[in-house]
Amino acid sequence: SLKSNSWRRAESSPYDHAVSHVTSGVFVNGCIHWLASRTTDYKSAIVGFDLVQEKFLEVPPPNSIDSDKLVFNYLALLGGRLCLFDETESYIWMMKEYGVQESWTKFPMDDLDAT
Repeated sequence: SLKSNSWRRAESSPYDHAVSHVTSGVFVNGCIHWLASRTTDYKSAIVGFDLVQEKFLEVPPPNSIDSDKLVFNYLALLGGRLCLFDETESYIWMMKEYGVQESWTKFPMDDLDAT
């Protein structure tokens, strides 16, 4: 904690954070985000760790992305928004309203200047 100038242990994570080929986090909306797998059912998830509340949370992925393949994507930050993309595809998903699944919007990679 910066406030107390000391380290303390956060809650245990219910996720396997080592499943993704890219393990660095993306910071948005006060949370650090990773692609991970739940330890209970092994389903992929976009996981956030809220630095203020010191709690883990899940951010809903786009409806059309297969949750089994979610960890093979990348997270990014564009224009202050959480984004998800697969380097083999020619589009990127941008979450326009944080935490709202219906706000994921698909953009062709060549249209990114418009965002």
